[in-house]
Amino acid sequence: MIAGNEIEIEESPIKKNNSEDYKNLFDHKENQITLNEDKYDFSGKEILVGEPIKITSRNRSKIICDRILVTSPSVDFEGIDFVGSIVFRNSPDCSIKNCTFVQGDPGSGACIVTTLSDNITLENVRISDSITSGIFCEMSTCKLTNVHVEGLDDTHLGVCSCILHISDCTFNSSKRNGIHILKSQDIIIENTTVSNTVYPAIFLINSNVRVRKCKVFSVEQNGITLNNSENVTISDCVITDIGASAISVCFGSDAIIERNDIHSINGNAIYVSDASQVIVRNNILKENKYPAVAILNDCKGKVYENEISNIRRSGICARGAAEVEARNNSISIIDECGISVSDTILAHLDENKIFKCKIGGIEAYNDSKCYANNNHFEDVGDYAFLSYAGAYLEAKSNKINMAAKAMVQLKWKGSGQFYDNSINDCPSMYEGETTGEFLFYGNSGFKNVTNCIEKQTADIEFVIPYVDTHQSLCLKCQKNPRDCFFQICGHRVYCQKCAQEVLDKHESCPLCRFCVDAITTGFSPTEDNECIICSSNKAECIVMPCGHMGFCNDCMKKWYTTSSACPFCRVEPSFYKKIITEI
Repeated sequence: MIAGNEIEIEESPIKKNNSEDYKNLFDHKENQITLNEDKYDFSGKEILVGEPIKITSRNRSKIICDRILVTSPSVDFEGIDFVGSIVFRNSPDCSIKNCTFVQGDPGSGACIVTTLSDNITLENVRISDSITSGIFCEMSTCKLTNVHVEGLDDTHLGVCSCILHISDCTFNSSKRNGIHILKSQDIIIENTTVSNTVYPAIFLINSNVRVRKCKVFSVEQNGITLNNSENVTISDCVITDIGASAISVCFGSDAIIERNDIHSINGNAIYVSDASQVIVRNNILKENKYPAVAILNDCKGKVYENEISNIRRSGICARGAAEVEARNNSISIIDECGISVSDTILAHLDENKIFKCKIGGIEAYNDSKCYANNNHFEDVGDYAFLSYAGAYLEAKSNKINMAAKAMVQLKWKGSGQFYDNSINDCPSMYEGETTGEFLFYGNSGFKNVTNCIEKQTADIEFVIPYVDTHQSLCLKCQKNPRDCFFQICGHRVYCQKCAQEVLDKHESCPLCRFCVDAITTGFSPTEDNECIICSSNKAECIVMPCGHMGFCNDCMKKWYTTSSACPFCRVEPSFYKKIITEI
């Protein structure tokens, strides 16, 4: 049976106490039964079929029973309306065609069940009005064509350890999943519509699946979720009206996502987390409340040739990613920055067109290292580039037209090098105060300058480095020490008094613009600043929402691959953030 977002496998009994052989119930001749009556009422009975037979109806007869248990190969049903279930067990080469099902047998778990059965064909089948699941396939190979499941509380199609080809099907209106696939390989889902579900419309766990030319819409949670699934492709689909993220790739999954039309999403169009890998290319991603593509926690992502527009946050974001490459994307009408990179080891951002942003074109912060070359910026808000909170941003040969304040904003230990950029309609080359090193060279119409004495030459002017006389003091009042952390971003920038004012006024973090949900002073179980797990690395992380500290980044990565609880107090759900001191 299907339970929530997981499949529970319950062995149906081989035979019920009320079982009766089909030969005692139907007239049969030479492996053929032709039904002539309107209704065959065997209420409460299990019908046993243990030899090859074809059962058809000339006038859409109705068979009422608990279930039909098939234990033979080559059993076919056609043109029948069933009240009850059919279970195939060790029954290869069977089929159900042009049939309907209602009121499946609760003891069987679904209207149609296949177990240890190969070459099962379901064609032109309709399922509705049942408290059970629609179809459950276990350790079988099946082909589903023109199957329609409508209005079941339970999952419509559950799959475990199978090979399936699903085409031209419809799964509509479920309080759970539309399609749930577990530990299966070589699954194809094409030309299929999944809609109006509460849980993810398509949920994949440890499976290899190709989803193509499908429609997914009106889903309360994610549209498609991948957990621990490799070699998944999602292509040429339309995904819209999703309550969370359209496609979620998590827990070490890898996927190619291409040529999809994804719009009107309350979360991210594509969300990638937990050491997963993705290639995202040639998609149309628009009208999202959060970044169209979000690549997080130790993930790697290649984002190529996508059309991204009308996004309320940033167009593309990297948060704690291992490596991100964004190339040849068109990013426009963005409420924040075209591309936003934080806590990320390496980002290459090349040949993108970034237009009509409200804050800036590309930003890097929280110790990120970012390279941006040959991008085209047009009307990108205040700045083409922003580097702060210990980030390093190197930008070469970019074309910039219309940045309201400056080409670059540098502050809070942000650093970078900016070479040979073409600049038009921009009043200043850079602004802001930073103790990080910078170099500007060959940027049209502006002087060559650096604050690093070693980089000074005859044609590069040296400017006196900024000295932060208020280091470690609250960025707002400039009086009290920074002694608390914002949740959920983890930044320590304000004193408790100023932070409480931000919380009371529902304001956002002045660095990253994340909403401030709560504040914590942090609690460290040790005073030696060593990780309490490995006792060797420097403690550099804080756990939210409890505020416990005393953990290194490496230990936190390992811990949160298997647990969602704080390693000290066990509160869950929780998450960790690396403490950024470069501010």
